[in-house]
Amino acid sequence: MTQRKRAEEMTYAEITAMIDFAILEPAWTEETVAGYVRQAVAYECALAAMNPAPLDLTAEICRGSRTRVGVSCDFPFGQGTPEARLLEAECYCRTGKVDELDFVARIWQITSHNYDAVTDDMRAIADVCREHGVTSKVIIETDALTLDEVRRATVCAADAGVDFVKTSTGYLKSDHRVGPTPEVIRTMIEAAEGRIKVKASSVIRDKAKVIELVNLGVDRMGIGCTSVPAVLGVTPERYREVRDEPFGSA
Repeated sequence: MTQRKRAEEMTYAEITAMIDFAILEPAWTEETVAGYVRQAVAYECALAAMNPAPLDLTAEICRGSRTRVGVSCDFPFGQGTPEARLLEAECYCRTGKVDELDFVARIWQITSHNYDAVTDDMRAIADVCREHGVTSKVIIETDALTLDEVRRATVCAADAGVDFVKTSTGYLKSDHRVGPTPEVIRTMIEAAEGRIKVKASSVIRDKAKVIELVNLGVDRMGIGCTSVPAVLGVTPERYREVRDEPFGSA
């Protein structure tokens, strides 16, 4: 948990520097994807978070901006074999175009309480990322877990040397899709003990939720590209005029 000002006192620019702008719809055209990447850059978001296919396009648009490039790995279910997951991570990281890699934990191993296997798998991918200077983020799919499993999975990620532990993919098929609740975030932050950063994602659709999450102490938020304008309350064009104003002012 990073000590910082309360969300209401932070500027728009400080808030957007905590947002991973997620562009994950597989059927969008190249033109649509490019338009959303340009929005991420215009908002000065921390990351344009992508499926790997448009990596070259994304890297070109983000070059020279404040917005870094991130891709997903074994997304959204984390069901690849250990060997395939490592090969995928290595393939993306070695391009030199990826700044951050969001990979899905082996959720079935978490729910089976095979925590040594969970840690070993996370460590292997984190080591690949570290070798290439890429920030690693592991998704533990909190909506599928009990709070004790959330705690244990967070400890696994910290022990494995992953940089961030993340709540959700946003693709879980479940009636219990509630996203990053205060209980879940508090559990993750307490379990992290300052050894790993916490990223909240999924079901973040309004300004009040962003304020809540920042004040709980998250380090990053993954927000869908169609939700970011509503969350911020300003268009990309208007953002430049308000970037240094308090986020809680409007």
